[in-house]
Amino acid sequence: MKDGAGAWLPVARNAKTGKFLETGRAVASGGVRMAQVAAMSWQIASIATAQHYLGEINEKLQKLENGLADVLFLLDQEKRSKLKAFVQQLRQYHDAIKRGDLCNDDFLSVRLKIEDMESECLAIAETGRAILERKRSKIDNIEIN
Repeated sequence: MKDGAGAWLPVARNAKTGKFLETGRAVASGGVRMAQVAAMSWQIASIATAQHYLGEINEKLQKLENGLADVLFLLDQEKRSKLKAFVQQLRQYHDAIKRGDLCNDDFLSVRLKIEDMESECLAIAETGRAILERKRSKIDNIEIN
């Protein structure tokens, strides 16, 4: 295409979006060597090939990003669901103890289960703390002019 001064410039443009991807160098008149022509041809071919696959690569990257977002959502919901289940189970234990429905063996079993729940809750809390620290450090690194 022609530039503002009327000189011809080699450019590469995305066929789908119409956006310019790259501008080549104009060769000064006075003779072009065959090696330069070959090099320019290879550059144009590589740009065209990259253009061809760019949309496909972007599409695959978007699918990967969406898949990762789904996994993160699932993990987050799994932790929330586990905590809700623990609360519900603790309420059931509380009601059973309050009614006096548990024998000595049941008390031991409930105590062990509560210790397991506590361990899991501590692990979930530690994960939350680590996430909070990471986000806090990102906020601290924000430059405000």
